[in-house]
Amino acid sequence: MLARWRQLGSLVGDYVRSASSAASDHWNRFWFSPVDPSTLCLIRVLAGTMLFYSHAVWTIDLEAFFGEQSWMTREVVQQLFGDGYSWSLLSWCRTPASLWTMHLLALTTFALLTIGLWTRAASVLAFLFTVSYAYRTPGALYGLDQVNGFLSLYLMLGPSGSRFSVDAWRAKRARRSLDRPSVSANIAVRLIQCQLCVMYLFAGLSKLQGQTWWTGLAVWGGVANQEYQTLDLTWLADWPLLVNFLTHATVASELSYCVLIW
Repeated sequence: MLARWRQLGSLVGDYVRSASSAASDHWNRFWFSPVDPSTLCLIRVLAGTMLFYSHAVWTIDLEAFFGEQSWMTREVVQQLFGDGYSWSLLSWCRTPASLWTMHLLALTTFALLTIGLWTRAASVLAFLFTVSYAYRTPGALYGLDQVNGFLSLYLMLGPSGSRFSVDAWRAKRARRSLDRPSVSANIAVRLIQCQLCVMYLFAGLSKLQGQTWWTGLAVWGGVANQEYQTLDLTWLADWPLLVNFLTHATVASELSYCVLIW
């Protein structure tokens, strides 16, 4: 009997060791395999374009949002954060001239990131500027601003300028290669993937707490809000079943994204 128990223990031990080794191999392959940086570089172009556009919009009424007499003054922002962390480069801007200078520097940085010129430095500065705008106007933030924040963070980690960039063009002229497979490119892309899974999952879970998402009317509330309309979609009022379907499909897709995307 004792021999059988020893044999069973040995089998269990072998199974655990084999499973642990396989899990370790899968983990290392998922995170630390060198990959082509093209995907990360394409994300840089698209994210840089959105960063430039979304921050250029502030130019329309820059001082009303960030000036000394802004709608959300520094005192209000400090009270909103309480004892929390709220550092921002824009807090140094006490005059219209300094504010506009900082804003133009930010837009220049986002443009450099998009075209891939001095990409490593531009990616770090782009993250700092993105966070600075977010902490200065927390009451005017939306999901896009949060996505901009994590994309700019992860673009710093990998060789996001090794392709589709001025840096790559300059390296090619100098007979140097920047687009070799990279572990850091893989890590950056995997972090973006995991962040998207978390973001969509919690977005779906939070919608389950809203009554209009259960009744199927939430999409109508969005398209009927004239403040954020790009296209007139009020014709959906004649198609209530379509509105219901779109509302529930939104929740279903966000909840299942983290599973189906893999």
